[in-house]
Amino acid sequence: MPAEWSDENGGSHRTWARLRLIPGWARRRGQSMSVRLRRTTADDLDFILAAEHDEENLPFIGQWSREQHMGALREEDIAHMTVERVEHGGRVGYVILTDLGRGLSRGRG
Repeated sequence: MPAEWSDENGGSHRTWARLRLIPGWARRRGQSMSVRLRRTTADDLDFILAAEHDEENLPFIGQWSREQHMGALREEDIAHMTVERVEHGGRVGYVILTDLGRGLSRGRG
């Protein structure tokens, strides 16, 4: 599926990606959609925590505390991204990329 990502300098990037969306969301609304990735902020954590702890998602998503997510937002080698539908910007999932090593999560790679 096409994915768009905007970096901190306002640059826009498009790529093809396979992302795991919140399972119930995809099943209820169909499997095909255009999404974009953006850096997760503290304002997204209620959505992410609710998704992680939803009974339907428990078998598929590891559970972190709010503090663990906040720590990941500050880590140089982690990209914590929120997945949004391009059409209306509604959140549909998230992805955490780890062990990036060279500071790629902060746009310096």
